[in-house]
Amino acid sequence: MKINPDELLNRAQKSVHRVAYKVVTTGKNHRLGIGVTTDQAPSTFFIELLLTYCNKRIPNLQYLKELTEILRELEKQGYEIQCPDNHSFNCTKKIEQSTIQQEYEKVSSFLNLLHFFRGLGLH
Repeated sequence: MKINPDELLNRAQKSVHRVAYKVVTTGKNHRLGIGVTTDQAPSTFFIELLLTYCNKRIPNLQYLKELTEILRELEKQGYEIQCPDNHSFNCTKKIEQSTIQQEYEKVSSFLNLLHFFRGLGLH
């Protein structure tokens, strides 16, 4: 998928709150979005990945192990990781407008790994 940062920037500049956010992909255990705030110069772009780690009564430990490895890699790459509730991780990183597509593709590859493990019955 091709990300258009100019479209986000235009929407944010016209917004009352000077923010625009676009959900790029969603799935059973994730949501990936890209946003921008324009309330201060220069504008700040960010990428946000929400990962659900437990939506069943019995957690799958192998899936959690793989998820932990991906979270460690995201943290190494500068993502801030928080737990806003008791079922998910919120991974956020400020990014340059010029690197939005590259960052999106990198995060998508992590999501593909998680889907691979889910496909093996590890979810």
